[in-house]
Amino acid sequence: PLADVPQNNYGLSLERVSDDNQWMFGGRVNHLSSQDRIPPNQPLITTSKSATTLDLYGSWAPPMKNNEMGAVTVNFGVDNVTDVSYRRQLAFIPEAGRNAKVSLNWKF
Repeated sequence: PLADVPQNNYGLSLERVSDDNQWMFGGRVNHLSSQDRIPPNQPLITTSKSATTLDLYGSWAPPMKNNEMGAVTVNFGVDNVTDVSYRRQLAFIPEAGRNAKVSLNWKF
């Protein structure tokens, strides 16, 4: 029995950058295996089911003066695109469902 050991987590990411280096797109598949090896005398610790999630993300870095890159970057993405409901081992609440995000980075 392994009550305090989280389940195995596997991930695969693929990214593609445009020829002009302004755009980057990627995807990530995460798989959490189940954790069902719990000692019988631990009533507060429950098992965790396996789950597979898909994240999609990207960024855009427009060229600046003199074709310099990277002063401004817009990042965007959607985590857990398929809105899978899952809980990590030893967590009492489930992980967030689908989550969209956008951020702007400015280096000066």
